[in-house]
Amino acid sequence: MPFSEIELSPLTPYSGTYLGYAIDKGKLSLALKYLVDRKELSAENKVFLDQFTFGERIESGGLSADAVEISPAEESRWLKAVYEKEKFPRPRTIIGTLKSLPDSEMRKLIPANTVVGEQQLRQLARERAVAVSDFLVNSGNLSKERLFEKSADIFAPPAKEGGNGSRVEFGVVN
Repeated sequence: MPFSEIELSPLTPYSGTYLGYAIDKGKLSLALKYLVDRKELSAENKVFLDQFTFGERIESGGLSADAVEISPAEESRWLKAVYEKEKFPRPRTIIGTLKSLPDSEMRKLIPANTVVGEQQLRQLARERAVAVSDFLVNSGNLSKERLFEKSADIFAPPAKEGGNGSRVEFGVVN
């Protein structure tokens, strides 16, 4: 069972959690072969890492919120708990206590008053990189084997004076 040219930089959340480092760039190819004959397993695994490079050190907080699934009732309870702990101005009753709001209203107010952090900006940068990569490969102008996504400092100023700070950087292997 072959897997080839798997971009590794999107796996930074996992490498950060379990290894303590971001993945700057690299691709993984696997050739897995398994055979069961008379209750005996034979396996042959070939692993190829192409230009694998660790990036910056990441302080891990452990399990990601994305790995947890909760029921709608639990979601409502947690949503209310988050809303009550928020520091932005929230609607109050006539006597000054926090006004009870429906989940849909809390879902609007929390993100509208939340500052976007580095993790969210990295995810946006990743989505943009995938879109550009897919375009370059699907348009037929560049083979997937030659294209490497680079994990760069998303806060770095543009290389050119007056240039746009919103960009995706790639390395192309000749």
